[in-house]
Amino acid sequence: MKSEERLSVAYRISKVSIILNVLLSGVKIIIGIIAGSGALVADGFHSVSDVITTVMAMVGGVYISGQKSDDDHQYGHEKYEPVMGGKLMATFLFATGLLIASMQ
Repeated sequence: MKSEERLSVAYRISKVSIILNVLLSGVKIIIGIIAGSGALVADGFHSVSDVITTVMAMVGGVYISGQKSDDDHQYGHEKYEPVMGGKLMATFLFATGLLIASMQ
């Protein structure tokens, strides 16, 4: 698969994931508030974190790693996706976990 095709497929999948997770998080948070369920509200915020990490993956992982090689990166930017993207997402999810734990 060509780099442009891979980028296009990754963006399409990410957009669908973002739309569905926004809807899912809204439903979880609203129903959790109505039902008085802290667990459901926390799960809704976890779904919000999925949206944010998907955006991070689109920007950091897909866009930056898809760039061509340049003077500073003679082999391209392909290593950025697993290294920096993973670190950023792990840090964000850890912070989200702490936030959810503090709500209990």
